[in-house]
Amino acid sequence: MNSTIKHILIIIFTLLPALAMASVKITGSAADYKTGEPLPGAHLQIANTNWTTIADENGRFSFSDIPIGDYILTASHIGYIEAEQPFRVLNEATVNLNIFLRPQTIELPEVTIEAVSPSAKVYNSEVIRASTAQDLGTFLVRMGEAVILDGGGSKEARISIRGCKPEQIAVYLDGHRLNDPRTGEVNLKSIPLASLDRIVVKPNSDLAMGSSSPGGAVELYTSDAEGTALKFGTGSFGFRNYGFDTGGKYKMHRFKFSCAQTQSDGDFTYHDANGIEKTRLNDDYQNRSLFLKHSVDLGKSHFNWSFHHLETDRGAPGGIENPATLDRILKTVDGTALNLQTSGGNWISRTRASYYETSTENRTYYFFGGDTIEFPANHRSTAFEIDSRLTRDDSLGQSSVGASYRFDGVSSSSFANDEDRRDLGLYFQRSLNFDRFNLTSAVRFDSYRGYGSFISSSLSGRMQPFLLNNLSLTGNLTRGFNLPTFNQLFWAENVFAAPNPDLDPERSESYDAGVEYSQRRFRARLTYFHRDIKDMIIWQETFTQSGRKWKPVNTDAALITGIELYGGYDSVNFRFSASASISDPRNRSEDYYDKLLVFQPRVRTSESATVKIQPFNFTLSHRYLSKRYTLQANTKWVDAVSIYDVSIGYSLEYQRWTGEIILRIDNLFDEEYNIIKDSPMPGRSCSLNLTITQNYTGPQK
Repeated sequence: MNSTIKHILIIIFTLLPALAMASVKITGSAADYKTGEPLPGAHLQIANTNWTTIADENGRFSFSDIPIGDYILTASHIGYIEAEQPFRVLNEATVNLNIFLRPQTIELPEVTIEAVSPSAKVYNSEVIRASTAQDLGTFLVRMGEAVILDGGGSKEARISIRGCKPEQIAVYLDGHRLNDPRTGEVNLKSIPLASLDRIVVKPNSDLAMGSSSPGGAVELYTSDAEGTALKFGTGSFGFRNYGFDTGGKYKMHRFKFSCAQTQSDGDFTYHDANGIEKTRLNDDYQNRSLFLKHSVDLGKSHFNWSFHHLETDRGAPGGIENPATLDRILKTVDGTALNLQTSGGNWISRTRASYYETSTENRTYYFFGGDTIEFPANHRSTAFEIDSRLTRDDSLGQSSVGASYRFDGVSSSSFANDEDRRDLGLYFQRSLNFDRFNLTSAVRFDSYRGYGSFISSSLSGRMQPFLLNNLSLTGNLTRGFNLPTFNQLFWAENVFAAPNPDLDPERSESYDAGVEYSQRRFRARLTYFHRDIKDMIIWQETFTQSGRKWKPVNTDAALITGIELYGGYDSVNFRFSASASISDPRNRSEDYYDKLLVFQPRVRTSESATVKIQPFNFTLSHRYLSKRYTLQANTKWVDAVSIYDVSIGYSLEYQRWTGEIILRIDNLFDEEYNIIKDSPMPGRSCSLNLTITQNYTGPQK
């Protein structure tokens, strides 16, 4: 099927006219009893009937064609106590229900929560808090989520989903894209968890959020929930963390404030290439964060303003075979965002504006004999974005239309001139919802000044076969692109490297198909995925007019196929989850045809089991990565790794206060391993974390 036919099919589904008559609906939302926050992925069922559904990413749900009568709505969610709420349907009136679920005593970090979007995963605030992770990179490692390319200690952690490079994956904070335009990447360790309410990991791009992310997206959402929390932690390698979080409500206003500091000496031991035990030097880090949020609820309108300050001061040790360098990196990020949402009848309008500024100071020192040579580098980037979207509900589903503008500017000592990129985007999405079938199609047009225009498209669906209420079939089809980074286009030529201003964007086509089974306490999923990437950009040695240099070129291609499996069981006193990815990530370039892609394991698994004996709970988790090649020729690799972690939690509740103590041991058997070649990971480490929380008192009557 060629590109034209694919676009025609998607546009036909997008513009599909109404084919069914309006039906009576039961609508509502599922929310956390303590915080009032929505619960995406909650399982809703009308008792003693076959009517079931899953709450969407905003906690909303609906049932169609419910006859007059008395019913009981049941709601369940991993990590929450099942809730029931009676309701009555009279005279074919639409009924709106809000059902609240009480969290279990301690939420455990290994639990993954299904999202309504096929193959996506959603982690709520309880899971984030109980993970005891201080940054996004550590959290995703503990979840066994995707492949985290972690250099260990203070070095960067980047995400790879289904074989894609980190620069092909977008990371959004309340809708604002955080990817550095210079490198296209995000250091996950630089993003604190203190202010986050929800984390969504999607293996496919979300065109409503933006373009140029064919490898998927990680979406982060901040909280404005009520309550106060104090956090303290200490652990191995000089680890310490402190945090304060508070939120309140006064009439129509909601306020949120959080601050945190995390630091580590990072002085763990390892064995070098000759088997000699050494201490990892220059591996310390200190992260600070500050977050403010003010929300105003005006009935049919909702407004919020937020401010972020992130600061990282860290070492960047070289590889174990190149110890004669010393890097220090100081990075600050300041950002502010405004959001306005207005509703009326069956429509909702959303407008978002954000501005972020990032400053990075690099200091690299080379030691030759008794001499020290410094190579400083300074980078500053600014990003402004405005996005507006109008959504309308009808008897068949929902339509959304939107427009966006984004400016990225970079001033860098590594560039000959200041550079910028401007994007104007138009977006349209159509969702069709029937009793046992829903279909969502989207088309996005992006025009980049001086670079050209591109069209992205997606089609996804979910179907419940007749008489099989617990079974769902899912599918996705996505076409997208990824622009070259500023480093690839504008790097100032030197004796080692040269830029390539003539690079084409990388292009990707992907599809997946899956089957999901869900009951009250058990969920399972099997997904097959296929991803074809062309015009991949790599740095390779090239002959130029001034000699042989490293230069980015569009010579690579990849075909990545595989299956993903997930199973989970959740009861009051026992919980188990397991996931696995078995993939075949093949290089399709001429020079390395059919070789495996570098850094990509063929097998990745993650398992977790929890036993509760009040007020204690015990968790044992395991993750495995098969060997990963480090050269395109597949002649060198890092060995497979199998890591066990264990945690013991104790919780005590008194009136509105909850105290939690979690003792965690990572890398229980003190394995020596690498994720990235020549970058050793820490051995066994222990941490003790205390959280004291003043809970929200429950939904307002």
